[in-house]
This record gives sequence, structure tokens and C-alpha cells, in this order.
Amino acid sequence: MVTCSKSLNADLFDAALGGLGQFGVIVRARIALEPAPTRARWARLVYTDFAAFSADQERLAAPGPDGAFGPMSYLEGAVYVNHSLAAGLKNSGGFFTDADVARIVAVAAARNATTVYVIEATLNYDSATAASVDQELSSVLATLRHEEGLAFVRDASYLEFLDRVHGEEVALDKIGLWRVPHPWLIVLVPRSRIADFDRGVFKGILQGTDIAGPLVVYPLNKSKYVRVHRTCMHAILHGIYHALN
Repeated sequence: MVTCSKSLNADLFDAALGGLGQFGVIVRARIALEPAPTRARWARLVYTDFAAFSADQERLAAPGPDGAFGPMSYLEGAVYVNHSLAAGLKNSGGFFTDADVARIVAVAAARNATTVYVIEATLNYDSATAASVDQELSSVLATLRHEEGLAFVRDASYLEFLDRVHGEEVALDKIGLWRVPHPWLIVLVPRSRIADFDRGVFKGILQGTDIAGPLVVYPLNKSKYVRVHRTCMHAILHGIYHALN
């Protein structure tokens, strides 16, 4: 066994954290704990325009004047191809009601949209910040360009939010789509080419296919991952890039 940290065997430390077991298996770790929030305002915002979707994601991920990254506690995005839009939304862990799904499908049809995009974000809070969370969330949403009337917000315990994938697992298992092969591919696309990827893959190759769930896409800032990616990737990326899986 080898002991490593940010200052001791640093390359191995970074590689083991980001290498999916390729460089080493962590058998013992010291983890610094900090207080967790108790609840989350959990939002999903629907888009039919990719430029607005990607710009809003990048805005939410951008560092503020104090260096902190974005106003939200959590940020991710998803893509649904129109051929399987209703099924994909219904299999998203019960977040959307049947009425929500019908509204989203209707807007997509009215826009003649072949692809729908969803930003998922949370604003975590506890008793000390509960009084201001709604105003803070409203202020953020007012700056975004999602489809009018398609901002869905619910309140959840922090544990319920962390365990959200289990709901998706249950939904897929009921229709026989969980216990099937799950190919895992993560693609990193530079910001300058993400619109090309949307046109060629989301609006091209994947059209007409049956996809049971969302395709995950979200922006990352290279400055937060320099050491890990230097170890684990064979590409030089600049500024913001997008992770897709």
C-alpha cells in the first residue's frame, strides 16, 4: 500500500481520485467533514433552444467576484430527444407529474423542437437561511431564458435529493430497462464545439432512437480540474468545456 495526499505522491493522489480504479484503489481515506444542509429547493428548467440552454448553464457555473462558483448549490443538465421525450421525462424519478410531461411535450411540438434540454439545479438551505431561499431562487431564475411556464420547483430534504437516482432506478426497473447493459461513455467537448455536437449528435445521429433516460450534459471549468486532468486526459482544454454522458 502507498500513502498519498496533495503534498505526498501528489500525482498518484490525483490519479486515484479521478482514474476510475485504473491507477489505484482507495482502501483507506481521511475525509474532512462539514455541516450538511437540511433541505433543497430543487428546480428543473426546460429549454427548446440549445444556445439559451448552454449559455444559462455557463452563467450558473461562472465564478463570482469572490471566486465562488455560481449562485446554485448544484448544477447539471440533461438532453431528451423528441422521439422518446415523454418516456424519458416520465422515467426521471417521479420529478415531473403526468400534467408536467404533457405541458413539456406540447411546448416542444409547438416549437417544432426535435430535442428538449433541462437544467437541474438546487439551492440548499437550513433553518438559518430558510426565510430567504425563495427570494434568492426567484432572483436567479429571473435571469434565465428557459421556456416560459416550464420552470418546475419542488422542495425536498437534502437526503431525498442526494438519493434521487434511486427513484430513476425504480422507474426504469418497472418497465424492464434497468437490468440491461449500461454503456458508460463520458465525452469532453470544448465550448467552441458544443453547438456542433448538438447539431451532429443530439439533433442528428440520435433522432429516431429510443432512449429510456436523459443524456447528461453540463459545463466544467478547467481551472478547477487542472491537476487531475493533466494526469488522466490526453488533451489540452481551455476555459469552459462540457461533459456529456
